[in-house]
Amino acid sequence: MTEKDKRRRVTATGEMALDIVFKNDTPVDAVPGGSALNTIVSLARAGISTAFVSATGNDYAGQRMRNFLAAEGVDVTAVETAGEMRSTVSLAVLDSHNNASYTFYRDSRPLPYNGRPQPMDEGDILMLSSFHAVSPATRHMTVPLLDEARRAGAMVVYDMNFRPAHKADLPDVIQNMTENMRRADIVRASTEDLMTVFGTADAAEAYRNHISGHCRILVCTDGERPVQIFTGAAAPMTVGVRQVEAVSTIGAGDNYNAGMIYALIRHGISRDDLSTRPDKICWERIAECAAAFAADCCTHTGNNISREFGMHMRQELEQNNNGQ
Repeated sequence: MTEKDKRRRVTATGEMALDIVFKNDTPVDAVPGGSALNTIVSLARAGISTAFVSATGNDYAGQRMRNFLAAEGVDVTAVETAGEMRSTVSLAVLDSHNNASYTFYRDSRPLPYNGRPQPMDEGDILMLSSFHAVSPATRHMTVPLLDEARRAGAMVVYDMNFRPAHKADLPDVIQNMTENMRRADIVRASTEDLMTVFGTADAAEAYRNHISGHCRILVCTDGERPVQIFTGAAAPMTVGVRQVEAVSTIGAGDNYNAGMIYALIRHGISRDDLSTRPDKICWERIAECAAAFAADCCTHTGNNISREFGMHMRQELEQNNNGQ
């Protein structure tokens, strides 16, 4: 890892929601959540420099989430608070397999944002995720970040994370989704995302007909089944995932993203590497790290990797930085 790699920073933008977790009709936890928020907190715990861009209310839920981010070491300079806004709360109900279904309670007013993102540097990474990345109501927050990433030559990772509950909104957001893919260096999606958006769970078909014309790299997860990685080569790479006894799968995909980004930084993989020689990258090593982050998250009701696992990954990063 070079000195430049050590300075790489990850900026994410997304919704902030206080998740109230239910199991057997009983609330068992209340944790800050939101797809990109989950990713950025896990990266911070693993020793990566991070910043978050969002907005929330100045109520109890909003204050708790903002304080949580700051305590985890995430730069919250661009997290705006609005006294007249109600913070988002979600009910996450775990089924017998500990998979969650969600009900969201949101303020209908547009999120405040000053439209002036903090400068990024070449080597930095911008993370976009979920409906927040495509919604017309938050496009005023997303586009300036994409513009800044392009100006700086920063890498863009876009996780579709488009839930079936939003399928009726697809005609209104497909143009924004296409733009995100066009400006991304890596698109991450699940087979459920592909079915919801493109009407097929066949990753090869979705990549060929809908994604490859915009972005060369697709990382497609499929629950407990192997991950498929498309880089423009004749056939995708296939990498297995870790099997764990899950307590909760709420943050599994978000932490897969965190592990993938952590590995990109740790192994010094640049945006130029992705664009000019993606087939030379050791995707197996990246996917294994991503799976390890996701597996650890599934062992408890929090939405992030555990602090113990984070400390272990932080130590590995520091040893890597010191050339050990």
